[in-house]
Amino acid sequence: MASEIMLELNGINVYYGKMRALWNISLNVKEGEMVALIGPNGAGKTTLLNTIIGAVQHSSGLIKFQGKRIDNLETYKRIKLGISLVPEGRLLFPELTVIENLIMGSYVKRGDKNRMLNLVFSLFPILEKRKNQIASTLSGGEQQMLAIGRALMSNPRLLLIDEISLGLAPKVVDILYKVIRELNSSGTTILFVDQDAGRAIEEAERAYILEAGRIVLENSTNNLSKDLILKKYFGTEEF
Repeated sequence: MASEIMLELNGINVYYGKMRALWNISLNVKEGEMVALIGPNGAGKTTLLNTIIGAVQHSSGLIKFQGKRIDNLETYKRIKLGISLVPEGRLLFPELTVIENLIMGSYVKRGDKNRMLNLVFSLFPILEKRKNQIASTLSGGEQQMLAIGRALMSNPRLLLIDEISLGLAPKVVDILYKVIRELNSSGTTILFVDQDAGRAIEEAERAYILEAGRIVLENSTNNLSKDLILKKYFGTEEF
């Protein structure tokens, strides 16, 4: 049951040059929660996740992880504390094998590498079968599994996932969400982005909706109307 706040953002502002990308973002994720970030393209979802992990610098505001301020820390130190990101586009090492990509994910690790490798292979058996295959030759779904597996190799307490289902077949998406639910049930806190707002609302406990760099709505997914969200923020009535 979610209780203590694991991640807290307060008044985060981000600029790309003179262009403001995030406007006074405040949010929190409680320990054990599964929280969705949804919004139209260009809303700032990727920028927000990259700010949390430290890949993008903010101009003002603070970020706390397990009660301690981390926005002054380099990315590898945030990973060492227990935050890991599955980036949009996966950003695998294309000429390395599956196993080599996974080992790269354990470079900054908090636990036993072999134990985490066994966990990844138990969650994604196809990766064990493909462990000596070059990453660029995998299917899109397998590459996304590898990207998630690589992020898990650092044994994160908080897993950030950017665009979990983009461009993937429905059966693959079902597999990915099954794994994410298993991870969450076993204690991993998850903050994720999905372009499929309907699926995100179904899977998450809470959701934040971003529009033009601002949080425009936050609520339990039980209290969110899919029709209202689609009409107001996505300009459509169908998922």
